[in-house]
Amino acid sequence: MKIMGIAPYPGLKEVMWKVAAEEPHIQFDVQQGDLVEGLELAKLAEANGYDAIISRGGTATLIEQQVTIPVIDIQVSAYDIIRSMKLMEEFSEGVAIVGFKNITQGATVISEIMNRHYDVHTIYDESSALEQLQRLQPSFNVIIGDAITVRTAHHLGLNGILITSGFEAVNEAVQTAKKMTSFKQALLEDVQLLQEHVNRSCDHAFIIDQFGNVKTSTFQQPMKLKKNDSIASLYPDFYKVATEQHPGTFHYEIHGETMSFQRIPFTKGSQSYFWISHIQSNLDLLDKEQGISITRTRKTDVASFSKMIASDQSLIQKNHCSCQTMQCKP
Repeated sequence: MKIMGIAPYPGLKEVMWKVAAEEPHIQFDVQQGDLVEGLELAKLAEANGYDAIISRGGTATLIEQQVTIPVIDIQVSAYDIIRSMKLMEEFSEGVAIVGFKNITQGATVISEIMNRHYDVHTIYDESSALEQLQRLQPSFNVIIGDAITVRTAHHLGLNGILITSGFEAVNEAVQTAKKMTSFKQALLEDVQLLQEHVNRSCDHAFIIDQFGNVKTSTFQQPMKLKKNDSIASLYPDFYKVATEQHPGTFHYEIHGETMSFQRIPFTKGSQSYFWISHIQSNLDLLDKEQGISITRTRKTDVASFSKMIASDQSLIQKNHCSCQTMQCKP
């Protein structure tokens, strides 16, 4: 398990290293970078195979928007905010709290509990931090906030008090990252097993979404399909029948060959999906001595697939099984 910690300020980097020392069974590496610099570090971590990223405030928000691996935002605890407020007790006025939402939400509640009035202002990015502090500059000379707020305050000649995160908050984020990574790894294993089951059981099967996009496929002939192909574009008439909202079988002529298909609709979240399998391949064997023509029907593992999906994802509402028959013609 590989976790990357990206600290927006030096003090948090030191705390991350302390937490890393308590986690000998995982690879927990730490870098320092705020906002855009932190984002570049995060992209590099993702490319190097890290399972999760831990950061804080605006840096965590920015990273989460542009990487695909889990990003855990170190929560600012009540104790973190109170510690900073205690430093300001000697000031009766001229103090404002400015930061991202993870800071200002808690600060509002705590200031009410402590019966202290502070002006609290939420920012959303680096540019809004500058604009907000420029508006506050004539009336306030002390700013409590996160890394970007304090850095901007110092640039404007204001006093800045950084709300720091302690060992407990960082450790909690690491535990969350470990749980999320373990869950993701287990889920990927389940998906791989399911894919292997489909590959071995069904030589001609595929799953499409409600828009006709192929999500996975083992279908080779006569429709050679691969992931992200559009059934709606390639075979529009087939798409209409394949996406009917009830289990069943249907026949379709493809390149001059009439084929039979099994359709099983299921849902995942708010999306509808359809498992389509080729259920019949006619092989006419002529027994010349007896004069008997035997039509064989290839049986696919539809029932077991449905049970697997239903038990693991609760996606199939109805299981539909078809029976194929063998006919002997004189």
